[in-house]
Amino acid sequence: MPPIPGAGKQSVSASDAAAHDPDWWAAVTTGALGGPLLVLLVGSGAGLLSAHPAVIAACLLLPVLVALPVWFLARTLRRRTLRRVLAGLACAVGLACPALARVVEGVLP
Repeated sequence: MPPIPGAGKQSVSASDAAAHDPDWWAAVTTGALGGPLLVLLVGSGAGLLSAHPAVIAACLLLPVLVALPVWFLARTLRRRTLRRVLAGLACAVGLACPALARVVEGVLP
């Protein structure tokens, strides 16, 4: 049986991989709260708070939308890596949103 990513160096059997992941909530919390928090932290230094309200709302909503599938994935050990990747991607989007907002603000009238 090949090892499952994120399970360490141990080989995990199929029945263990289908077992409930006790730390399923960590990726959900990181993606759903970390992304918008990073938008606020990075955006406050980049002048995002003076942007158009629709741009601010979009920047806060985009990381949450990226992390949304994490809520619906199976809460098993097999899906742990995918949950972590999506949570990390939501945080990366949160970091990039203020720069993207400056570009969008330049296009808006």
